[in-house]
Amino acid sequence: MKLRLPLLLFSLLTLLLFSFSNSKVKPTEKGTLVLQFQHLVKDKYLSFDSAYKNSIGEDFTVSKFKYYISNIELSNSNTGKKHFLQDSYFLIDEEVVASKTISLEIPSGDYTTLRFLLGVDSIKNMSGAQADALDPINGMFWTWNSGYIMAKLEGSSSYSKSVHNKIEYHIGGFKKEDNTLKTIQFSLPQVVKLDETKKALITLEADIATWFSNKYELPISQYPACTIPGKLAVQFAENYKDMFRIKSVGTN
Repeated sequence: MKLRLPLLLFSLLTLLLFSFSNSKVKPTEKGTLVLQFQHLVKDKYLSFDSAYKNSIGEDFTVSKFKYYISNIELSNSNTGKKHFLQDSYFLIDEEVVASKTISLEIPSGDYTTLRFLLGVDSIKNMSGAQADALDPINGMFWTWNSGYIMAKLEGSSSYSKSVHNKIEYHIGGFKKEDNTLKTIQFSLPQVVKLDETKKALITLEADIATWFSNKYELPISQYPACTIPGKLAVQFAENYKDMFRIKSVGTN
């Protein structure tokens, strides 16, 4: 018993010291960043009931518009501080209002740069169908091709020679020359300050007109559809990678 008592006291003392030292460790303070997405064609906000014209002068309507946002990263170009959101996959869908607002918990700090991937990275593509935003039920997964559709635009146009004048663009592909993944990066117009006392809001606009005319001229009359990986899908992706712009940055 005499031998065991000092050992017991030592164990209790060690436990108390460990508990005391842990109580001194403060959890990382976090702030809330809200990303809000708005969709438009040139200077007109998107409505499924409205007709628009692309930069080539072709009329079209939109009945479906959605895309993936993933691998979100915030950084400070002055201090080098970065925060990368692991496993952050969001499906932005014009038809689902709630999907156009993303709320994120980010470590407190000052941030000057926003970066994200437009699409689903190759690791997830090669992992087969996933859950939540990546669930095939969302209509953004090619079971025949075992890969995700990065962005989808559907509607109609009098210039389309497809049945019922449909336009149908399901843009995907992540392998080598068929890669349609696009990294989007912005230098924020003002420093975003995140802490526990307020939310920061970044509003981004996405202009559908860029799909048809940007780096490449892709007339509806010539390309009413693109639903497989390949050169045409890459050209559409090169066009729409510039569809985003920051409308405003604020806090509340």
